[in-house]
Amino acid sequence: MPAITKIWLCTLKDPSSVSTPEFQELITELLNFCGSYTNPAQDPALPPMHAFFQDTQDPAKLFMITGYPSQEMNTEADNIYAERYLTRMFGFVQHKVLWQVDLDVRTLPLRGEVAVAVGKSPGGWKNENATGAWDYWPETRGIKTEEAHKLWVQVEEWDGSSEVSLSPVDGEVLLGKKLGSL
Repeated sequence: MPAITKIWLCTLKDPSSVSTPEFQELITELLNFCGSYTNPAQDPALPPMHAFFQDTQDPAKLFMITGYPSQEMNTEADNIYAERYLTRMFGFVQHKVLWQVDLDVRTLPLRGEVAVAVGKSPGGWKNENATGAWDYWPETRGIKTEEAHKLWVQVEEWDGSSEVSLSPVDGEVLLGKKLGSL
């Protein structure tokens, strides 16, 4: 199976904050756990495959971009993640949506800040300099056989300060300040 990338969008629960030591510790543990599958030696020369971001437009929104070489490895990691971390994570955040694309996460600019755009009919708004693919996560999006139900997901490097001129149809743009990566 091909490499996959997932983008998980969640929101902070009141009174949670990304600056609390407990939340920062959890993010570090989570990134180290995910990295144990894809970069067990924690080689800094390898591109990051897992990163956690806070949306600068709405700081209550957080998103994680994570990728694995195959769906099988993702499923194995997810099963252990759910058992070890999900209850603690849901003490801080509320799940919103999960997008999954057939894309190698190593092609994404996860060393810095990112702009993520998700929406329908990307012909009028997608950036040719961005990396993207169609969302196909069946549990949250249903079967993608009709054009009207497809969502394009793209990630591009963002300098952390400039405005992004993307305006996806029936979608959103997340401008991510990195909280951590591995």
